[in-house]
Amino acid sequence: SALPSGESLQVGLSYGTSTDYSVSALFTLVDGPSFELAVDGASVDAEYTASAARATKWEGRGMALVLTYTGEATVPQDAVLKATIGETTENHSFRDGVAVVPLGTLASRSVSEFSLYTAFPVSGNFEFDVKLIISATPNGVSPFAGDVVGTGELTLTVEKEPTPSAKITTDDRAVAVGTEMTFTVDTLEVDGCTVTATVLKKGESWTAATVVMEETGFDSDSFTFTPAEAGSYKAVVTVKKGNDVILEVPYYFLAIGN
Repeated sequence: SALPSGESLQVGLSYGTSTDYSVSALFTLVDGPSFELAVDGASVDAEYTASAARATKWEGRGMALVLTYTGEATVPQDAVLKATIGETTENHSFRDGVAVVPLGTLASRSVSEFSLYTAFPVSGNFEFDVKLIISATPNGVSPFAGDVVGTGELTLTVEKEPTPSAKITTDDRAVAVGTEMTFTVDTLEVDGCTVTATVLKKGESWTAATVVMEETGFDSDSFTFTPAEAGSYKAVVTVKKGNDVILEVPYYFLAIGN
């Protein structure tokens, strides 16, 4: 059985037949290094407690977290694992459902948040086995050949961001000049977006069209427009998030002269 920490162990060596040829040494037993892996929600703490005495076995070793996807479906091909360590967020790709997050040389480290990003929106729970691995040798580069000193399970929840949508309608595709038109606008999931209603009159082509009405920050469910001249017109509802145009919805109509 293991000897308790703090106790003393005396080792003696004698040879020959006389006690004049004997030596002894007194050793004090101390705790060796310890490791602990704690998973709490989307955060992971890797705790390292150094040995009370010099432990040359662990000197210069590196730490890494290895996350292995265990869900029923395959991890999305374009998935990127984001790991926030201190003030820095690092991106790590998956290979065959496995992502490696280096933690540097032996010390207590914390990943304050893991998150999963995919360019093509997905939603659901993604489950991973987590291993805390110490490299096999000083300056070792492959965590897979090292010592597993802690294990856990991590579930990352990904919610698909809502997709903004808009529809524009009116009663007629053709009206007489001077007729007031009412356009109905239906929108969904546009919180945080800017909606603009614009009417353009066609020139020689649509690339040479003239803006004849624009209502920025449009936040109602309809707008009106009265064509003053005959021609081809286009009403456009534009949805922007920041400086990015999310979608444009056109509605073409004619104004007919008397």
